[in-house]
Parts: sequence; structure tokens; C-alpha cells
Amino acid sequence: MAKIKAYLIGDCQSNRIYEHYNGDGSMLDLYLWGKGGQSAWNFNPQKFKKTEMLGSGLEHGVNKTYKPFSFSLIENKPENLIIAWFGYIDCKYKIHLAGGDTEKTAYKYLESLKREYNEATILLIEPLPQFIEDIYIESEKILVFGYDIRRPIELEFCHHLKKFAKDFGITDYITQEEILEAVGLPVLRLKDTPNDRVIEIDGLKPHHNLAIYNLIIQKCMKIIS
Repeated sequence: MAKIKAYLIGDCQSNRIYEHYNGDGSMLDLYLWGKGGQSAWNFNPQKFKKTEMLGSGLEHGVNKTYKPFSFSLIENKPENLIIAWFGYIDCKYKIHLAGGDTEKTAYKYLESLKREYNEATILLIEPLPQFIEDIYIESEKILVFGYDIRRPIELEFCHHLKKFAKDFGITDYITQEEILEAVGLPVLRLKDTPNDRVIEIDGLKPHHNLAIYNLIIQKCMKIIS
């Protein structure tokens, strides 16, 4: 039986998840197009293809199966899976700068996603939950919003994401609750970020990323079985 092609597209969280893919013993050939800082609002497949935009590199660890590739190589075929994991950046600061329009952001993202991949099966993942602490990353130089501001926006975004997913006929879905259950944490804190990080990141430790990776793979296997 031929392997199913699955494309994981998203922000830098996707890159961290992909570090755990070994390419062996699975019915899936998993490909990564993860772009650091990429938001749901700015998700524009036509532009990405036209400019031959490459995914970002892995942040740490070694994965011999990974090689950055152009967005234009993602295939819209009935037998393929598209695993879409955007929205973290929007909930962190972009929606706030745009006036807090979570509904418009979710709709624009899903409309573009569904139009581009109208043949493939889409697995939609809610954004990684926001960290409780306000993590400022010097290299990003972006405005920092407190959790009391980020959390309501995050809940609104996920609400609209789920609603529009149903409207667009996207039934394969992973929630933030499933992500937290997989990693075994009620919320995400600064202490859950890597201790050996060279630069500040609002990402999880490797064993938590592995748990999310396993969650995604298990969901994919259910879809194709």
C-alpha cells in the first residue's frame, strides 16, 4: 500500500513538532512547511506559491528527513492530507494590532485554506495555547500583550475557527483541550519552555512537542484508516 502524503503547514510550532518525525514505520509521508512568525491572517497560498516561499529551518535537533521546500510543491490531491496549524501569532499580538477582529481573521484563514485545498483532506489544529507569562523575544521586537488580553482573544478565535470549519465542511479537528491533555498540563507556563534555549522562545520542551506530534499522527491515522 502506498504511503499517504501529509503536509504539516503552520508557524514555528510546526517546525518543533516535525523534529520528532523519523519517517519510519508509518503509513504517512510527512512533509513540513513551517514558517516562523507566519500568522493565520497572512495565510496567502497564491502569494506563497508565486514567490516560491520556503519554509523555515528546524530550530534544534537533527532530522535527516527534513529539507526546506517551496510552498508551491504542496499537492492538492484527494489522497493527500493538509495539516494546518496557524493562529498562535494572531492570538499573541496580530489580532490586537488589527482591532481585535477574531471572526474576520478566522474566516479569511479558512476561506483561503479551503479554496486552495478543495481536493485534499484538511486536518485543522487550533493554535498552541498562549503561555501565561508575557514572553518577550528580543529579536522579534513586537508589542507584548498581557495574558488577560491575549486569553479572551484566543477563546474568541478558537470559537470562530470551529464554527467556520463546520461551515466549510472541515470535520477533522484538534482542539486546544486535546493539546493540553496530550502534554499533561492544565496551562502553559514559562517553566515549560526549553531550559537549554539559546534564544528566548515561546515553545515547549521536546517531550511536550513529542506528545503533540503523537497526537497529530494518531489523528492522521484515524483519518486514513
